[in-house]
Amino acid sequence: MRLDKHWGFLCHHGVKGQKWGVKNGPPYPIDQKVGKGKNHSKDELDKDIRVAKGTKVKHISDKADIDLRNSPIHISYKEWDNLVYKGAFATGKMIYEGAKSIFEHTYTVTEELVSPSKKKRVDIFMELVKDNKVRATKDLETIERDNRSFGVSRKKSSKPFSKMNDKELRNEGYKTFVSGFEDREKYKITKQYIDKMKKKSYNALVDDNNIKVYNEVKSPMLVLDAKKSLRKEGNGRRVFDEEIEQTRKKVEKQLSKKGKKLLE
Repeated sequence: MRLDKHWGFLCHHGVKGQKWGVKNGPPYPIDQKVGKGKNHSKDELDKDIRVAKGTKVKHISDKADIDLRNSPIHISYKEWDNLVYKGAFATGKMIYEGAKSIFEHTYTVTEELVSPSKKKRVDIFMELVKDNKVRATKDLETIERDNRSFGVSRKKSSKPFSKMNDKELRNEGYKTFVSGFEDREKYKITKQYIDKMKKKSYNALVDDNNIKVYNEVKSPMLVLDAKKSLRKEGNGRRVFDEEIEQTRKKVEKQLSKKGKKLLE
């Protein structure tokens, strides 16, 4: 498995192949709140996701100090996700990248984080495609080619993206697109996507590349302007091997009850 070499700043929590995946306001239809004891509703695909101001969020890195000006940054705010990244991700970070030390960073949300719903996330992707299908599908082919060089793919058909209809692009095209966020500085379409989201006043983005794919994580999130939206609670806390291993085993045990294998 290949983990993102940019974890300290523009990181991706998962591995290559776990491809991830606006706000029109105000007023805007923000109607889903998380943090401080509130959870997602079952129909979350059609609702924007909010993390309340004051919520404590986590970030796992091999760096003791992180400059929040180097945005975006990935965070987790649900208990299960925190365990996965401190256990499984940290283990993979050491195995596959040779990280010598792991640090758990804690931040306080200073302004409500708002991510578009799953439907809107896909809709914005389709806006980019319709803006310039030739350019967008060319970028998708580049992402897919890079994926295959690592022996992975989220594309099921052999049809070129340029020949796909809207329904196919919303499915296979989007899955490939979100995989590009692992190396998002490399592709124009991913940078354009983030710019479009910011213009629609969103300040966060649920990570569709990892959600439910990487060890059943529930709602990992990319904070688009970390310096504005987060406050550091000191430098990172060193997480030693024993704690990482205990956490990893806890995650592995819970996954095995569901018939799932741990991904590191």
